[in-house]
Amino acid sequence: VTNTKGAIANSVIYKGFKYDFGTGGIHGCIKPGVYESDDDYIILDLDVNSLYPNIAVQNKLFPAHLGPKFCEVYEDILNQRIVAKKAGNMTLSDGFKLSLNSVYGKSNDIHSFLYDPLYTLKTTINGQLMLAMLAEALVFQLNPYITILQVNTDGITIKLHRTCMEDYYNICKGWEENTNLSLEYVDYSKMIIRDVNNYMAISTKGK
Repeated sequence: VTNTKGAIANSVIYKGFKYDFGTGGIHGCIKPGVYESDDDYIILDLDVNSLYPNIAVQNKLFPAHLGPKFCEVYEDILNQRIVAKKAGNMTLSDGFKLSLNSVYGKSNDIHSFLYDPLYTLKTTINGQLMLAMLAEALVFQLNPYITILQVNTDGITIKLHRTCMEDYYNICKGWEENTNLSLEYVDYSKMIIRDVNNYMAISTKGK
């Protein structure tokens, strides 16, 4: 692998929803509109905690010239971020988050000591496949009571019949066990969507 730009550009339509796979991540979005929770359906959003850093840590991925020691250092930074976040120190947590995420970006920068485009693609391709696996499981098992609203790099947003909530969380738990990754959840009362990168979401807590 010598060049990541445009290395991946594929699309798949599954159960009426189009998933776009690219170098940087997976994307997909329902048609523009206003989508709201009601008495029967609720909008649910899930995000993978620190997707790219955790893919590297859990699967022992590292830039070839840095060796396995990279994973030890990377995991230490990741753990420090978790501790800071749990303690409510968001300044420190956000600082660690930037440090963690910049590793992925710099692995694709020829001027960085982290440069290794194969590591970049190992990270993004695995991330896309794992998120696609979760989306497929949700749609396959919860159809016809589910609508995918968005898929965006490290998260999935759906509209789901409230009677399927337990099944939803069980599917997500099974995915976590298979991947060794963890998910965060937010419930939305409304989403106003233009496209995958331009939207507004209001949580059920009013945020």
